[in-house]
Amino acid sequence: MRCLGPLILLAIGLVGCATTPTAMTSDDPFAVAPADFSIDLIVRPDPAAADPADAARRAGHYVLFPDGSLHYSETGRGTPDGLPPLVRRLNRRQVAEVWSFARQSGFADPANGGEPTNISQIAADAGQVVYLIRLTGADRRWEFIRRVAPPHASDPASAELVRLLAKLAWASEEAAPIAAAAPRRDDFGPDPYARYRK
Repeated sequence: MRCLGPLILLAIGLVGCATTPTAMTSDDPFAVAPADFSIDLIVRPDPAAADPADAARRAGHYVLFPDGSLHYSETGRGTPDGLPPLVRRLNRRQVAEVWSFARQSGFADPANGGEPTNISQIAADAGQVVYLIRLTGADRRWEFIRRVAPPHASDPASAELVRLLAKLAWASEEAAPIAAAAPRRDDFGPDPYARYRK
């Protein structure tokens, strides 16, 4: 009878391991992201559809790597595969937040996406905003290409994913001004070097 105790414990352990879901199939919306989870998202608006006050309609490039490093370029210029500058490193909770949203919106399921393509050839048609979303997870890679023509058509899931990444990248909803006027500074008093310029 004593010999059966370890065997029963071993059987329970094996059954428990066999039924543990992976991060890709878990029903828990806050499940830990796969170790190789990454996302590369490009927003390409046609100038007629662009809105500098909305991150989801403003040109931008976001790249989140498995180690939590988040890269962002506000202009989205350059080659699509070019890496934007590093903005910050997210903690595990923040990466899990992105993964959770990707799962809830269907982006985390490779069956919903397509095979990676040459996204450098994809441009927005007149009045369109194009979202190019490429994900990696559990040794798989897939992508989504979504075209919308606001305000008549929208893609809330893609727009919210952009806004989530923009918030994490400290990218304000309002685009940074191209140039700012220098403030007038009249509080320095007389020029102490005026006598040397004669």
